[in-house]
Amino acid sequence: MQEESYYDEVFEARDYADKGFSGREFESCVFKDCNFSNSNLSQNEFMDCQFHACNMTMANVENTCLKHVDFIDCKLTGVDFGSCNNFLFAVNFKNCRLDYSVFFNNALRKTIFKDCIIQETAFTNSNLSGGTVSEL
Repeated sequence: MQEESYYDEVFEARDYADKGFSGREFESCVFKDCNFSNSNLSQNEFMDCQFHACNMTMANVENTCLKHVDFIDCKLTGVDFGSCNNFLFAVNFKNCRLDYSVFFNNALRKTIFKDCIIQETAFTNSNLSGGTVSEL
């Protein structure tokens, strides 16, 4: 499979629900109002990216790299972040819904969870030192 790379692009109002793509690199990209529910996003790399008002309910992020990724006003219900690639894993969340998500063995040092709804979410063996959690 040929790897595709995207730099400094904006993806707006895209519907990827129940679809998937892998082997792609996104650097300094912005995703706005995109639907990733039940999408297979495994084996991708997102570096210095932002997701705004995206629905990522039950998205598969297995072996996906999330390097300095911000989620703002997103729905991330049931996402297993523990299956992500842990190398340089760094995420922040603002005004997001993270119910039933999983953070297993994630390095969440200095991670910000600002004004998020976090119910029935597992943080097993994750390092939250230096982070900020403020729920609505």
